[in-house]
Amino acid sequence: MSMADKPSSMENPLFGRTTLDRRKSPRFQLRARVIFQKNGQPPEEEEWGFTRDISVGGVFVLCERPVPAGTDVALEVHPPSPNPKEREGMRLAAPGRVIRVSGPGEESGFAAVSSFAYTGEPH
Repeated sequence: MSMADKPSSMENPLFGRTTLDRRKSPRFQLRARVIFQKNGQPPEEEEWGFTRDISVGGVFVLCERPVPAGTDVALEVHPPSPNPKEREGMRLAAPGRVIRVSGPGEESGFAAVSSFAYTGEPH
């Protein structure tokens, strides 16, 4: 493997360590609450987990029951507030598609591609 093929890492003062590889967007390690729902699933059956890492093009969600690859999901990420006096910060929402489920030796979860958009403050 050449140096160009190897992932590289750097520190980001807001999000911590980021990994740069062959992805279109850098990933940032960020632990944030995620609410997700399989398309067609009733709202009362939404599930939740936490981000492991996130980028503008996707997210890895840590959860007890990963969603199968190929499933369309609605994702809502609640990053921590930059203001320590506020309980919650902004909310990012996007439709997504699960592209990978965790394998042996990984924490339980799934990777989804999506395009996040700021949807405002939580209700």
